[in-house]
Amino acid sequence: MRRLRHLHKVRVRVKKNFLNFVQVLYLSVECVCIEQMTVANDVLRRVLGESLSDQHIAVIDQLTEPQYDEDVAESLGIKATIIRTLLNDLHENSLVEYHRTKNKKTGWYTYKWVRREDRIKKHIQDHLSQKISMLQEQLEQENNGLSFKCNCGIVDYHNAMENMFICQSCGSAYKRYEDGKAVDGIVQQITEINSILQSIAE
Repeated sequence: MRRLRHLHKVRVRVKKNFLNFVQVLYLSVECVCIEQMTVANDVLRRVLGESLSDQHIAVIDQLTEPQYDEDVAESLGIKATIIRTLLNDLHENSLVEYHRTKNKKTGWYTYKWVRREDRIKKHIQDHLSQKISMLQEQLEQENNGLSFKCNCGIVDYHNAMENMFICQSCGSAYKRYEDGKAVDGIVQQITEINSILQSIAE
């Protein structure tokens, strides 16, 4: 009888330990997901900050739900006239939209604003795509200015590429003659931006 009670206590203890382990594991996974989401948002916020001011982004942050411009102004501590200008800027870029209602007594219109998640995503994608195009042009310019060297002498990038970077005279491989740090930096930027674009598309 004592042995059965002992076994029962052991089973209860094991069950509690297992449940605690599962709870800790769940919380750990949840924290990782939240952390990854925060990191992703930080990256997108940084990209958004390249084309918009801090005040524009602050307004966008406020518009998770429809709000009147006066309420946004009060929440941010910014004059309503400035908020309206910021909202109009964002509306011109299709990043926010509004619903207008008319007061029958006064004849005045009131506007309730909300951000457009789909357009914000597209705005970021378009900005990054333009950035890649600019970097590719820079890369082309850098490549055109590169020189390669073999045992015979020095040739430019296009001549080296036409011969698959192998000298037709001496048979040795062409090696980069100039400093390639600028090119490596541009390639790295393009790779990073492509990675962000892929994460947004998923």
